[in-house]
Amino acid sequence: MTNSQPHQPSRVLLPGVALLLFVAGPVLIGIGGYLGWKHADLTADWALSLARLGSVLFWVGVAALLSALILEGVRSVAQQQLQLMRNESDRD
Repeated sequence: MTNSQPHQPSRVLLPGVALLLFVAGPVLIGIGGYLGWKHADLTADWALSLARLGSVLFWVGVAALLSALILEGVRSVAQQQLQLMRNESDRD
């Protein structure tokens, strides 16, 4: 056995789900906005259903994008805390 320091990560990585949300959010916003805008003034049953679907997709996209931004903020705070702890351990 060697008396070596345990491996310490140098960077906090963004979770894969956040990357997926960063990609899916704008896509859902675009598709939902298009469907809602294109079919909002029509009166046929299928058009109203598509307008509702567009609204749902738009707001799911907004929620996905906000969730991704929150995850990025948490990662950023964790990275700052890791750097502070590393600086504290280097001083000792």
